[in-house]
Order: sequence, then C-alpha cells, then structure tokens
Amino acid sequence: MKYLEQYQALAATGKFFRGSSLSQHTKDIRKLIDKTKSTTLLDWGCGAASEYRAAIPIHKKWGIKQRPTLYDPAFEKFSTRPTGSFHGVICTDVLEHVPEEEVDALVLTLFDYAERFVFASVCCRPASKFFDDGTNMHVTVKPYQWWKDKFEAANFIQTDQHGKSLAWVLKESP
Repeated sequence: MKYLEQYQALAATGKFFRGSSLSQHTKDIRKLIDKTKSTTLLDWGCGAASEYRAAIPIHKKWGIKQRPTLYDPAFEKFSTRPTGSFHGVICTDVLEHVPEEEVDALVLTLFDYAERFVFASVCCRPASKFFDDGTNMHVTVKPYQWWKDKFEAANFIQTDQHGKSLAWVLKESP
C-alpha cells in the first residue's frame, strides 16, 4: 500500500486510528450478525482495536462470544494477514485511506474473506488530518454512489465466480 509506512508511523504514536468509530455502527452490525446467524468475524482495518478492549467489548454487544480476528497492517500487533474465511467481515472508516488504484482489489478482498456478509463504512469528505507532505489522510474522497458501485461490482463478481451472493451494507460515515 502506497501510504502504509506513513500510517504505521502515525499508529506507533498511539494518537491515531484507535478503532473507536466502530461503535457508531453497533446496531447495524448486530442486525447483520443476527440476520445471517454469524459467529465468526474479521475486522479488517481494526486500528488499535480499542472497542474490543472496552469494559463491555463490542463483540459481546453483538452477541459474539469470541473476539473477532483483527487485522490492520498499520499496527504490528494486528499486521499478520488472516487466513481462511469468516461469516462476516467488518471494515469501518478504512476505505477512504486506500489509494484509488487499490480500492477495487481491497473491496474484492473483503468479499473473498466473507461467507455471509460484509459491513463497511466510508467517509466521503476530506479528513481534518494531513500527512507531513500535506496530503490529506483521506486519499480517496469520492461520492457515496461511487463506493456503492464498487460494492455492487464486488458482490457481482463473488456471485459469478463463487456462486455466493453476500448480504452487504455500506454506510456513509458522518
């Protein structure tokens, strides 16, 4: 990933990418889990995973006993790419940090890991934070419909290649 070293340096400070935006989506994720009867989850781009270490971990609020598999290449602790597949894949406030030329591959990856659903949120406006060179941290700022089209295409490819159509939800982050 083009900006990975910069994200890793920021993550190492402990001031960025806490993973707390996940809590905005608790109810929507719970609905998907219940609807699909999911018990195994992958949080792709979990950040520091703060919501999983809360007094009541977020996965308990979802009715999931086992903590999801956590992956985030910016955090050494979570940088081992997962293997296998999961009932559900969650990816919140990550996609806008991915260069446009890498978006299609990442969205397909999310669908490839999922057996039953994909939940994602994306911010469609510039961030208030910048890299040292002045580049906005939201390196891909596109309208919601652009992102939705990416998810529809990924689901179509999944259905065509693997014969499975997944439940998926894409939310625009505030």
